[in-house]
Amino acid sequence: MVENFEIGVSNKTPEFIKMNPLGKVPVLETPEGPVFESNAIARYVARSKVNNPICGSTLIDYGHIEQWIDFAAMEIDANIAKWLSPRLGYSVYLPP
Repeated sequence: MVENFEIGVSNKTPEFIKMNPLGKVPVLETPEGPVFESNAIARYVARSKVNNPICGSTLIDYGHIEQWIDFAAMEIDANIAKWLSPRLGYSVYLPP
């Protein structure tokens, strides 16, 4: 965690843009370099322990884990955003 982080300010600095050229959060700083995007960070952390059972122990386990990560990103997150954005004032809200 960065102290005094301010969205829209801290993530627009040249130092932050070096870590994520899109200027988005979250970003994980690692000894090997930065990792951005939530799912990539989750995979990095899960795989940082050798033979972590959360990653699956067979190719089919790995495939099943990946399918549910993709399902959540493409079906749940994307559709919640379509519903939530107008309610938060980020796009036009057409009440019933």
